[in-house]
This record gives sequence, C-alpha cells and structure tokens, in this order.
Amino acid sequence: MFLSNRDGIYWLNVGEGTYEKVANDIDDLKTKMNDNDLANEWFMFDLVKAIKESGLSLTNGKLFSYKKLPIIGGEYEQDNFELTDIEVHFSIAGQIHQQIKDLPEGTMVNIKLK
Repeated sequence: MFLSNRDGIYWLNVGEGTYEKVANDIDDLKTKMNDNDLANEWFMFDLVKAIKESGLSLTNGKLFSYKKLPIIGGEYEQDNFELTDIEVHFSIAGQIHQQIKDLPEGTMVNIKLK
C-alpha cells in the first residue's frame, strides 16, 4: 500500500512489516516507477500474473492476500495467496506484526487473531 502526506509518499510492505519513504511527491513516484527493478519490487508483476493464471480474480473490495506472511515464513509464491477482503487483510497483518514486532528473528510464535 502506498500512503502520502506532506512529507512524501510511503510504502507499507505488509509482507515484511516495513514502512518506508519511497518518493518526495507523486511526480517523483511516477519517475521511480519507470525503474523496472523498483516497480517489480513494489508490484511483483510476475507473481501477480502467476496468481491470476492460477484462477484467482480480483473483485471489488478484495485483494490477493498472504495465507502466511513472509515475515513468519510464508513464500512469495502463487499458492501462498488467496482472495481476501481488504479490511480483513490489513487487520490480520496488523495483528500479526503487532505481536511479533519485538521478537528476535527466528523466534517460534503462536499467533492469536481477534
């Protein structure tokens, strides 16, 4: 997800649980989208194509969501994605990131969702 405020445009990477400034303004973002490597990192074109080819189709209010977030061992592969309500996607991801934010890498976890 891309978010903007007066300071610039930020990328919320839900899979990894990161939030970083990626552009100063919309024109800067458009310029950076011309960088194929950067655009592919942000939008994962090949992965989205594979997900669509597997039979999933986007519908209003839904997105391709991780079955298991990469930060807890999920893979960036088409069979790790499912069609999910946007609100559910961000709610579940937020709950997981909140629970693991202070844990050292490699810690075994038991996630509880509300």
